[in-house]
Amino acid sequence: MLNLTRYVQSGCIALLVGTTCGASTATAGAWLQETGTTLAIVTVRHIRADRIINRSSELTANGRLSKVEPELYLEYGLASRLTLLSKFTRSTDKIKVLGHQFTNTDFQRLELGGRAYLFTWEGTRYVVDLIAGRTMGTQPIDPSLSTTGQFDVEVALITGTHFEEWGMSGFNETRIAYRHRPGIRPAEAHIEVTLGVNLDTDWLLLLKNQNMNSLGRTPSPFGHYRSNKAELSLVHELEPGFSIEAGALRTLAGRNVLKESGFKLAFWYRF
Repeated sequence: MLNLTRYVQSGCIALLVGTTCGASTATAGAWLQETGTTLAIVTVRHIRADRIINRSSELTANGRLSKVEPELYLEYGLASRLTLLSKFTRSTDKIKVLGHQFTNTDFQRLELGGRAYLFTWEGTRYVVDLIAGRTMGTQPIDPSLSTTGQFDVEVALITGTHFEEWGMSGFNETRIAYRHRPGIRPAEAHIEVTLGVNLDTDWLLLLKNQNMNSLGRTPSPFGHYRSNKAELSLVHELEPGFSIEAGALRTLAGRNVLKESGFKLAFWYRF
């Protein structure tokens, strides 16, 4: 069972991201940016967790965590079939254990990559991602045991379609990804499903479900881990090219991960 006290005693209290795996930005990845166009999304998440889902998928109280996580996400249309991607995450974490509070602020993760359009078949778009990531901060409650300076590579297939049902229009998107981690850390499989519904000409409802599962052996004594998370948000276009997003997120189920809940606020700017 994961135990915050054990990490305190071992002097590993530095910062905590948990296994959010890079909490994902709400955007339709199956549709690339136009050539020469940039999309910038600045997101701030506030997350709390005072329980852990242990190896038996049972909830266990283990201290209190609060986290404020700002993130910068960028897309740039390099060509009609290629969009460049980057993401930079920073976090301020507070952990309360045994009456003591530990606070740390540090950069967490940097990602660089590209997204390429493959083809459209029977109304469904097929797109592929290739992303390199670098861990920039230690994560004490992290069953994958990633450390500062380590790299990983992720490849993903994205499918997306438009729909019109019950007088409403929108899109649905599925992203299936494999993240390879060199060394003894386990690889990960990710499946994300996003549903976007246009409520009005300038209002968009986003529903997202994120699933992650470790693959292969893991050096962690806690064994394999998995998580299932949900996110609900509203995006409002204030003026052409500029939108604001507000939403909530929650861990629904898992194994050896934090039981997280929180909210997010994001600003979208396309230029």
